[in-house]
Amino acid sequence: MEFFQSIIIGIVQGLTEFLPISSTAHVRIIPALLGWNDPGAAVTAVTQLGTMVAVLIYFRQDIWTLTLAGITSVFQFNQRKQWNAERLHQIKLFWFIGLGTLP
Repeated sequence: MEFFQSIIIGIVQGLTEFLPISSTAHVRIIPALLGWNDPGAAVTAVTQLGTMVAVLIYFRQDIWTLTLAGITSVFQFNQRKQWNAERLHQIKLFWFIGLGTLP
């Protein structure tokens, strides 16, 4: 795969990731429409990894805040009456995300 093709596939992945249709399909369809070879599963995996890293970087402050709230809630559970509404919301959100991730 050429560098230019990689750039195009990365742009397509980034633009279509948050649409309610498969971005992986776009990574396969665009090369087929342009007459390129199938990029393969490795390219798809790397583009998905790149998207995940971008999301983690973008939401790093929120992730850190929720993680810190959740961890401190375990160690400071006996002080729960002193938590303000915002802190309580962060703690609930942390635990509900964790619970929702289990299935």
